Amino acid sequence: MTTAADIAVPRCRSSARAKPWWTQELSNIRTQLTEARANASTLYKANGRPDTEAASLVKHLANKTERLIKKTKQNFYEEAVKSVMKRMGR
Repeated sequence: MTTAADIAVPRCRSSARAKPWWTQELSNIRTQLTEARANASTLYKANGRPDTEAASLVKHLANKTERLIKKTKQNFYEEAVKSVMKRMGR
């Protein structure tokens, strides 16, 4: 009975917008991306044209962030499914 309740009832989170799979590594790379975007914007305003190095860094960090988010979510949910299956005895 308690196993069924554990499976059916969602875990309580500190916020409705909290993501249980978010890690410190994701926070760090997101901060790097934000700083790179701000730097690219500053250079654009100063030069009147986009800086190619700053733009390529932003693109690289954006792609890296997206890949890391997908990988982290996949690992989190795979572990969640494994733990549920283990509790169910399968």
